[in-house]
Amino acid sequence: MITVNKIAALLLSAVVIFSSCTSDDEEFSPGEAPEIPPVETMTMNFSDFEEAGNTGGRIKSQSNRNGAALTVGFWNIVLAVNLAVPVAAFKVAIAQDAEFDRDRQLWVWSFDFFHDSKRHTAELTGALITNGVEWNMTISQENGFQNVPWYTGQMSADGSSGYWILQHNGTDLNDYLTIDWEKENDEVGEIKYELIDESSDDFGSYIEYGRVDTGDFDTYYDIRLTSEDRLVEIEWNREKGDGRIRVTEGTVQGDYLCWDESFNNADCM
Repeated sequence: MITVNKIAALLLSAVVIFSSCTSDDEEFSPGEAPEIPPVETMTMNFSDFEEAGNTGGRIKSQSNRNGAALTVGFWNIVLAVNLAVPVAAFKVAIAQDAEFDRDRQLWVWSFDFFHDSKRHTAELTGALITNGVEWNMTISQENGFQNVPWYTGQMSADGSSGYWILQHNGTDLNDYLTIDWEKENDEVGEIKYELIDESSDDFGSYIEYGRVDTGDFDTYYDIRLTSEDRLVEIEWNREKGDGRIRVTEGTVQGDYLCWDESFNNADCM
């Protein structure tokens, strides 16, 4: 016969079990996964200078704008080569759903992707920290490098700013490049790449892209070339296409050189 004491004991056990389950759930209740920063935090906008203008036999008449395009193009090539794998991984990660790893207490995006006809396996993790989110990306290549910690970074709690630190490649694990970024509304308003590999002749070189709200020119690049001891300033109007360039530091300095909306050389106003 089940006595009152036995019933009470069973009820007490059920309460303890229920409480334990509730506590366990609360302990591992991560909420929603943090939003991955937009891919634009790792890919600078080079679209306005991808071509050195429609020269059509007028190379000399468009030399100012073409000079700016060539200066920007140097960085475009460097970044396209060295960021190909991590950017490819990043673009795929954004489309994935995250799972919460209870043991490591962080969010995990695991996926495969192809680059240069080779299969890669990647894991992006996001850990909530005091001031935001810490990111880490590990990449392996089929029959190649394994578990390479390719880049790490941090993002502010509101997602408005952050940075990345990238390795050179899958076999050269040296801090190679930093990317600092800031968002304005839904767009990346400022982004800066800087070479931090101290063994490189270009150590300290950087390119910074930004937008401004005042003046005739609303977009700019600041480009430092350490090996050439040059700082180049490029400003242009994204809608109209006109702009200007000047070298402000180094052995060859000068005044602004300007171009008009047709990319033809023009007098600076």
